[in-house]
Amino acid sequence: MFWLSNPKIWVISDTHFYHRTILEKEPIRRRLGATVEDMNWAIADIWNSVVSPRDVVVHLGDVSFKTNTEAKELVSGLAGYKVLIKGNHDRSIRNSVFESMGFGEIYEDPLELIDPYGERFVMSHEPVLDTDVLNIHGHIHSSGGHRPSEVGSDPDLFVNVSIENLKGFKPVLLSRVLEEWGDETRRGDTIMNASHP
Repeated sequence: MFWLSNPKIWVISDTHFYHRTILEKEPIRRRLGATVEDMNWAIADIWNSVVSPRDVVVHLGDVSFKTNTEAKELVSGLAGYKVLIKGNHDRSIRNSVFESMGFGEIYEDPLELIDPYGERFVMSHEPVLDTDVLNIHGHIHSSGGHRPSEVGSDPDLFVNVSIENLKGFKPVLLSRVLEEWGDETRRGDTIMNASHP
């Protein structure tokens, strides 16, 4: 995991490229366009406006609902060294397909890491409900699914980086997530999308 030493590590989850019903399931995405194709290219443009080719992006799963040439061109055109922690919609897809989309590393399971201050944290697709450390995850989008607080877990230990929750639908710097999480008075201030429909 040489990428951990990169000064700019971004995180994002649940891009759901080519997911035909995502605009109905997540109406906030209509801000990205009237069609799934518009949404796809808007996400790509936003991603590439903040991520440089030398940066690292950790995608926390559910990348694309298509794996054809068009999808490979879209995803491989996303800037940065891409790391994938597979989501529930990615698990049936061979790693070689994600490699052809430009992912340099692919993980099946959550990653337990250590931040620059020596604190452990977990990055995963689905929330890791039995954790006692910060869990940066996706999966539950802006609604639906079991939120950690609904199953007795401490909600302060979870940061949901599903794309609908990120300001401007932009990947967010991991350093910013860790910094804001460490300051209870600022949690979510600058990274989370404050206005859901």
